[in-house]
Amino acid sequence: MGHGDLTNAEWGHPKRKISNCEVRNLLGSQVHFGADVAILVSTTYFSGPAERCVVQNGVIAVHRDHLGLWNNGVALSALASVNGSGQGDRQHRARRKKTYG
Repeated sequence: MGHGDLTNAEWGHPKRKISNCEVRNLLGSQVHFGADVAILVSTTYFSGPAERCVVQNGVIAVHRDHLGLWNNGVALSALASVNGSGQGDRQHRARRKKTYG
């Protein structure tokens, strides 16, 4: 029997990515509080291991690209359907790394 949603908001410097450890901490909190859904919202991106952990464990990840969509009225259920994607292709990530380091 769950108790609703558990949301964790992270913000940080554009160079910093959400780590796998932060996802695991949220998963632990989800179990501890008996939440039905875990949502991790961030103004930055997720590392590769964190992104895989999110998808494997059913956490809804709203990274910086999806945050604007959610803010403009896109339903969270629609974002859940693209969970684990949308962090840009190889060229986008290379351009971002060149810009922010």
